[in-house]
Amino acid sequence: MDSVVNFRMLATALFLIASGNPIQGLPKENGDEEKLRNAEERIFRHILKENPEFATYYSFHDYNDKLESFSLEAFQRRKMECNDILNSIKTINVSNLSSQAKLDYKFLHSFLETYLEGFTWINYGALTPLNFLDKTILTQSWVYRTEYIDEKDFEDYFKRMDSIPRRIDELIHLMKAAIRLNRTSHLASIDRLTDELQLFKIQASLFYPIKLKEIILVNHIPNDTWTEIRHKIQNKVTKQIAPSYKNFKRFIEEEYIPAARPKAGLSSLKDGIKYYEACLKWYFGYNITATEVYNLGVSETKRIAKKMKEVMSQLNFHGDLKEFFNHLKDIPEFYNISESKIIDEYRDIIQKRVNPVLFNIFHHVPLEEVRVAGVENNAPWGSYGRNVFRVNVRWPEDRSTFTMLPLTLHETNPGHHFQVSYSNANPIPKYRRLYLSGKYYAVPLALPNYAAFMEGWATYAEFLGEELNLYKDPYEFFCFL
Repeated sequence: MDSVVNFRMLATALFLIASGNPIQGLPKENGDEEKLRNAEERIFRHILKENPEFATYYSFHDYNDKLESFSLEAFQRRKMECNDILNSIKTINVSNLSSQAKLDYKFLHSFLETYLEGFTWINYGALTPLNFLDKTILTQSWVYRTEYIDEKDFEDYFKRMDSIPRRIDELIHLMKAAIRLNRTSHLASIDRLTDELQLFKIQASLFYPIKLKEIILVNHIPNDTWTEIRHKIQNKVTKQIAPSYKNFKRFIEEEYIPAARPKAGLSSLKDGIKYYEACLKWYFGYNITATEVYNLGVSETKRIAKKMKEVMSQLNFHGDLKEFFNHLKDIPEFYNISESKIIDEYRDIIQKRVNPVLFNIFHHVPLEEVRVAGVENNAPWGSYGRNVFRVNVRWPEDRSTFTMLPLTLHETNPGHHFQVSYSNANPIPKYRRLYLSGKYYAVPLALPNYAAFMEGWATYAEFLGEELNLYKDPYEFFCFL
């Protein structure tokens, strides 16, 4: 019981610190606080500028004509800017700051310092920005996230298309450095990628903005622009983009894969253990060894397995855990639902089961609407971003209903969506509202996204389902475990 109480206190404290405590109110300004706020604005602008597709995703359109650079020069430019911002806040007299500003100072200092420490490991994971999880080369999400209002927006769009061959060349250059330094990925990290490259066909349709014709009509762009835009896209794909992808595919198959690391595990790399522990520090926010993480994992596995067996006994099931998991696949009432029913069920869980009871434990409930949308690909069963709960409806007959509640609690309320909504409702620095996901290949050379805080809170949200008496049967509770 004490461990649960401590966990609740820690989770709540982290939530308030990272979200901005509404009780504190806005800090009074002075010279040192002004320096701090200027530095926060600088890092915010820096993040948008250096991650232009990410900026587009968050509806900041100043960099719609650019793609993120993977050149070594870009790495050094980012290092210099972050180092300069860090030096600027070191001149601040922290004693002059309000209590909230002191927390903001510590947060920014740690944010910048964590990133800069990662440059010790620039010649490791950052040299291979591609694997079966990180697919920079295959994603063009900016196509449908770009704002199209006038002809300048299309000019920016074409400039971004022109940047694709340059970016592919930069990726190849980085990965050649990985080969030269014997820092390549293990084959297990990239073998599935080769299959996707085989299936991936570069077609002009991939680069047509959704509902392009409607966009042109609504914004009163001349009709002949429709044909001109289509021709431009087709020419750029045929003459620039497709040849670059073909060259990249050849490089992966003929150069990178033959040089893939023969031994699995980072311990096979020079200073691999130190590198691994630097990655752990990036995720945890403090020094911890692989052995400590392993021991914690073993302890938690035993604790959870014990609770699972208690549920099995409650259901009068006689067998081991493996047999019970197989048993769960053979209960017809939990399966055979359609795509539309999956989405409807998730909506009902949010609106009818979860939202009405949130007030039982939260005094301030920022109930921003969350939309449920179906996706059909190899994505996880559920994910969240920008007020959208994306649920995988591929092979709906294999989706079990007893998994839905824990997943909903994790991704929406009181999990990720609630967490983001709470932050949006409070006066926190803009850069902390941005969740720069991905780039896990580069860790620890990445701006921290505090996954331990984000995922830790979402996991805690699943536990809150128990406190709120939301788990209606042992099967839902088992899935939570």
